[in-house]
Amino acid sequence: MVSYVLDLQEHLLITAIKNPRSARKHRHNYIFDIKKGRMRVRMKVALALGVVAICVGIGATVLRKVENMGWLDAVYLAVMSVTTMRIDKRHRAMANWVLSRDMTVSEFLAADIDNNGYVTKSEFVVYKLKEMGKISDKDIKMIVEQFQRLDSGNCGKITLSDLLQSHHLGHEPRDMKRGKNS
Repeated sequence: MVSYVLDLQEHLLITAIKNPRSARKHRHNYIFDIKKGRMRVRMKVALALGVVAICVGIGATVLRKVENMGWLDAVYLAVMSVTTMRIDKRHRAMANWVLSRDMTVSEFLAADIDNNGYVTKSEFVVYKLKEMGKISDKDIKMIVEQFQRLDSGNCGKITLSDLLQSHHLGHEPRDMKRGKNS
């Protein structure tokens, strides 16, 4: 890429020395595609990278001066802020799209986990969370396994007696085993 830019610059300089009128034409063609009537892709990329670099530079400078951060920390935080903002907006837009859509028959069948012909509120919530990518099947499986361990009566509910019984049998929460009281 660097050699290409240097070759192009050399060509433009030689052309400018030989014929000044031709140099203006080539310089204009480098930025704009006259035939298609639009800006060239390389200039769009350079412009986008320039904007990102300026945003990171301004952000790092402000963080350095206002927050008294070191340059490395300021640049790191500025880069993270600039790059993650767009990702967060995309996730929010996707979540809004998923939540605003009406449910189709195929989605209904996928959401009906226990195949009883209707979708409960909890099934609907789990399905929408999976669709938004906020939770995976592995996460759901781990949660269900924990629920089944706590539901000693296998009634589909965790009662206070189930919870007390699990504590007496030595199934203490992980935080209690580590010595943390939460």
